[in-house]
Amino acid sequence: MSIDGTPTTPEGWYPDPSGAPKSRWWDGTAWTEHYHDPSAPVDASPAAVGSATITAPVTSTGSGPYTLWLWIIIGLLAVSFLSLVTFDFQGYVLASAYSVNDPFAIFTPGYFLMLGVSFIAYWGTVALAFFDHKELKARGIASPFHWAFAFISSLVYLVGRSIVLKRRIGSGMLPLWVSVGYVVACVIVVIVWVVSTVALITSISNGFS
Repeated sequence: MSIDGTPTTPEGWYPDPSGAPKSRWWDGTAWTEHYHDPSAPVDASPAAVGSATITAPVTSTGSGPYTLWLWIIIGLLAVSFLSLVTFDFQGYVLASAYSVNDPFAIFTPGYFLMLGVSFIAYWGTVALAFFDHKELKARGIASPFHWAFAFISSLVYLVGRSIVLKRRIGSGMLPLWVSVGYVVACVIVVIVWVVSTVALITSISNGFS
């Protein structure tokens, strides 16, 4: 009811007075700029019109967390390990001990092979990490671990990738366990090298005494 006692029309959706084929919201005192298609469900009020619903980013596993690029990175890691294992470390030590007059004697083919494999594996991993990161984004995975961390080392990228994917989609931990296995294997190889080197140096020292 208005101040002078004249009954007022209650607020609600009414035919648009302009004659347009849609409803318009009357707030009880004046027409508003809220319109409604009569064929759609009617809201109790236009208060929610224009409001945005905030939702968490949706992640998709696409074809899974493992890409071809990832498997090649792991393959390069395996090749690096094989070059480390097959390196003739005792021969390297002997060359250092007995070729004092030839400083280049330590640069054996095996030495250059190990350096070459390490070089290829390093830069190959950086390039493959870029494509792996791009593929994960194409599969709908939000903000995967950045590929540039591969510049630090392949292990950093593999571990970081696994942790981020675990948080995003709940899977993808295989590279982490591969990295752990690689580190353990390398530690074992280094221990064997140290023990054999100490024994070799001891025998050389006894030979000179």
